[in-house]
Amino acid sequence: MVSIGRRKYCVPAECVTTSNLAAGATVEGSLCHLGFEASKLVDEDPPQSCWMATECQNQAELTIQLSDMKTFNRVLLQKPIGNYSQRISHFAVDAESDGNWIQLIEETTIGYKRICRIPQTTAQRLRIRVLASRLNPALSNFGIYLQPKNNN
Repeated sequence: MVSIGRRKYCVPAECVTTSNLAAGATVEGSLCHLGFEASKLVDEDPPQSCWMATECQNQAELTIQLSDMKTFNRVLLQKPIGNYSQRISHFAVDAESDGNWIQLIEETTIGYKRICRIPQTTAQRLRIRVLASRLNPALSNFGIYLQPKNNN
C-alpha cells in the first residue's frame, strides 16, 4: 500500500495491529432508527448490532466523543452488510481541531469493512458524515488506530 501526494489509500484489516482507540467513546447521531441507536457504533458486538438512520434518510451525521485526546493514523468503518446490504455510497470523516472540523477522509462505498490511512492526527471529537446513501444508512463498527510507522 502506498501514498501518492495527498491521496489516502485504504489498507487490509490485517495491517492494523493496535487496539481500537474509540472503544468506550460516546456517540450521538442524527435521526436514529428505533432500536439502532448511535451508541451501537462502538459497542462490543459488531457486526451483530448497528446504528441505522430513520427510513427515507439518505444523509446522516454521527459525532464521536472520545474519552480524551487520541493520536491515530487509521480509521475503520464497518457495515452490517449481511443483514442490510450495501447502502452508503459517499461518506466523510472529520476531526475537530480548535473548534473547527477538518476533513480527514472523503470516500465512496465502504463494503464490508474499510480501513483508511490518514496522516497522523490527534483529536478528541470525530464526525462521520454520510453524504449519500441509496437506502437509510447503517454502520456496525467504527474504530481509530495508531499503526506504528514500520508497519506501513
